[in-house]
Amino acid sequence: MWRAAMNCAATTIVSGAVWLGVVYFFLFSFSHCYALCVCNWESYVFAS
Repeated sequence: MWRAAMNCAATTIVSGAVWLGVVYFFLFSFSHCYALCVCNWESYVFAS
C-alpha cells in the first residue's frame, strides 16, 4: 500500500517536473524568437 502510494507520488512529481520543463522551454523559445523578431522589425523600420 505505502509502496504503491510512494510510487504514484514519485510518478506524479516526475511527470509534473517534465511537463513544467517542457512548458518553460517553449515559453523561453517563444519569448526569445519574439524578441528577435521585434528587434529585427524595429531596426528594419527605423533603417528605412
